[in-house]
Amino acid sequence: MPTNDEFAIHLNEFDGPLALLLHLIKQSKMNIYDIQIESITKQYVDYLDQMKALNIDLVSEYFVMASNLMAIKSKLLLPAPPELDADDEDPRDELVNQLIVYQVYKQHANDLKQRYARRSQLHSRAEVVPNYANGLIEPENKLDLQLLTKAFHRVINNNELETNDAVEISEWQYSVASQTEWLLEQLQVDNQLDLTVVFKDQPNLEALITTFLAVLEMIKQHQIAVGEVNSRIKITQLGGDENE
Repeated sequence: MPTNDEFAIHLNEFDGPLALLLHLIKQSKMNIYDIQIESITKQYVDYLDQMKALNIDLVSEYFVMASNLMAIKSKLLLPAPPELDADDEDPRDELVNQLIVYQVYKQHANDLKQRYARRSQLHSRAEVVPNYANGLIEPENKLDLQLLTKAFHRVINNNELETNDAVEISEWQYSVASQTEWLLEQLQVDNQLDLTVVFKDQPNLEALITTFLAVLEMIKQHQIAVGEVNSRIKITQLGGDENE
């Protein structure tokens, strides 16, 4: 005689009573829309008889289905009242609807499981937006930032910028927008400027830092390019944003 463990393993092949019922219907080659209730109820109950030794909590929902099958069987065995129309509800209809919905749900679940299995065999990476930083867009002059920093430090390190021993700033006097406008005006006069001279001509540290940030922004917006000409670091105006 099979052991409790063997019954449990067999029971675990099904997700629930509807799965077991569908298995028996398919095994008997029945039409799901015309279930032979008497035959299927007997098969279902015989199956449950094998599980009597199992924990009742494990199979309780299966016995609820068995009672429903017996109720449907009883209704079908009772003689139909003479006034009952042929179009009146079949006692099996609710059960058939449950089985149809369960089949659709099960099919979708299997489809998702297969998709997950296929997806688990693939490796993905995070979306990369092309930009200058990640190298997917190549700048016209790869040395822009290095040259810009070089010019900035040249002014600072050579003490070419006049500063007071103590500087008190109560309010920021410069903005990136104002320094950008100033640089564009200078570039209208001369399409190429010596960046070291531009930094050196700033009246104080605040102006120098703001101008440095303005140059960075202009490079980002493709308004200017930075290059080295005869050992001098130059900024050159590009066509575009300022005229738009």
